[in-house]
Amino acid sequence: MNPLRFCHCLCVGTFLLLLINLTSVAQEPQVLTLEESIEIAKEKNLTVQTAEQNLKTAEAQVHTARAGLLPRITA
Repeated sequence: MNPLRFCHCLCVGTFLLLLINLTSVAQEPQVLTLEESIEIAKEKNLTVQTAEQNLKTAEAQVHTARAGLLPRITA
């Protein structure tokens, strides 16, 4: 084998081994507590997000309805 080709193969092989090692380190599992897991689930759950938006809408409607009961002052 040509010495230059051998050096090239050695460099590429070393680079690939380092790359594989780095990706395996980056994929270590994250340890979560039960509370953290529940919080993440609440943040990501579309049903919970929809319910929160519906609650905000209902609160705004209650505020508007109560404002209609107040006396109006006109000039």
